[in-house]
Amino acid sequence: MAQFVEFPGGSNTVNGYGIAVNAFIPVIPAKSVSDRANALSITGEFSRGTGIADMYNSDLTGGALFPTLPKPANAASPLHPPPIYPANIDSGLLTYERQRQGAHD
Repeated sequence: MAQFVEFPGGSNTVNGYGIAVNAFIPVIPAKSVSDRANALSITGEFSRGTGIADMYNSDLTGGALFPTLPKPANAASPLHPPPIYPANIDSGLLTYERQRQGAHD
């Protein structure tokens, strides 16, 4: 992931993991390979992990976005909008946290 600056020169890395368990349960088996009429089966999957959001539609981020970059000290005027972070990865897959000011919980 690109560094959290307006013009990233490097990247940050983090490892993720994933595990999935799949099931196929024939409820009403097929009569033969050539005659599968009226057969019924149930399929399901349980998955867990970090960094696996790319398995899902990009709209399923829960509203997670990258935080805005802080304005440079010399651009305090309202005419200068905050710089834009050039993300090279989908938001929701991973993000940066804002640094908390003062005491930490």
